[in-house]
Amino acid sequence: MLDELIQYLGAHPGVMTAIAVTALLAVVGLWYVVSHHLQAIMITLLTAGGIGSGFLVLYRGFSAEMKDLMGIGLFLVVIFPIIFWQAIKLIEPSTPEERAGRRPTPSRAFFKRKAT
Repeated sequence: MLDELIQYLGAHPGVMTAIAVTALLAVVGLWYVVSHHLQAIMITLLTAGGIGSGFLVLYRGFSAEMKDLMGIGLFLVVIFPIIFWQAIKLIEPSTPEERAGRRPTPSRAFFKRKAT
């Protein structure tokens, strides 16, 4: 089957080019997302793991009728979304404050007068 695919792509260079361009764009997109949003991705994965472990501990507590495991599981399920919310709020860019007056043009911003 691999031989047939290679023969088909060799006979249709347009399809092979489209696949190569799509793969290249996917790699560039993956690089962009990872390089610009790695912190948010890591926060999301870690807190999702914490919530998942909380549900697992909660389930084990209910199945074994152990109140201490139920409490720990419930604590994890409650605390990890709070941690996630706070961490995401810390990495969000803040909105710039509005300045009074005219907005400087590039020439005025470049040639500022020195205050004497």
